[in-house]
Amino acid sequence: ALFLPLRDNNPVDLISLFHLSETQFRDRFLLTNTLGKAFVRIYSAYSPPLAVFIAEHETMRLIVRWSVLPLVGISWLALQIGLVLAMILILLSFAVITGALLVLHSKWRLQRRKV
Repeated sequence: ALFLPLRDNNPVDLISLFHLSETQFRDRFLLTNTLGKAFVRIYSAYSPPLAVFIAEHETMRLIVRWSVLPLVGISWLALQIGLVLAMILILLSFAVITGALLVLHSKWRLQRRKV
């Protein structure tokens, strides 16, 4: 399992945290509408064989463990403040990061032209 140490030095099993968030997220947001129910049905059909494949390959396990971290964060945030607010917050975060990167890039280009 992938563990994350917290301030009190007690590690948290991120996979267990993901499962809890995943279950609550599924029940609260996915099973309440037709599109979400279809997603859960497809996920349930394809997930078991994919999980076996991942379990058999150490590299894939590592990749999956790290790749689910954003999903854990988004699920937790949606459960805390609601899906719409979570998505707005995520989009605003991306906009701020993109804007900062564009400013830095333009400054870098101006400095390069001066040299």
